[in-house]
Amino acid sequence: MAVLASRAVTRETGRPKLLNDAHKHYFDPEQEPFENERDTYAALVWQCRYGGVELPAALWQYMEFGKNEVYSDNQAEDLSRHKQIFSQLDAWTDEFARFVEAKGKVQPNKYRAFSYHPPGHLLHDVRLA
Repeated sequence: MAVLASRAVTRETGRPKLLNDAHKHYFDPEQEPFENERDTYAALVWQCRYGGVELPAALWQYMEFGKNEVYSDNQAEDLSRHKQIFSQLDAWTDEFARFVEAKGKVQPNKYRAFSYHPPGHLLHDVRLA
């Protein structure tokens, strides 16, 4: 899971620009609960893990771009200005491919999607009719 984070904040206050004027009381940027920005996504990572989605620590990375840029100048079409992101993302993709290759072929189980045919409901449908 590579998390690409883009944030438009005001340099003076550290607050998101949308909250800078009207909602300063929502949070204090000085009270940021995460020393490591990667940990911001810990709840999502653990939810994946508890739900049965494998997420090794080596594949859990955080890449930030567009910090202190205005939102309108920090869209997908502007990503090409952030060259370092492409090399980081390529490295992550290579690591992901190595992980999948090392796992080998996953054996299908009872509920696989390909060629799975759920049991019919003919008997139940007849009873309901």
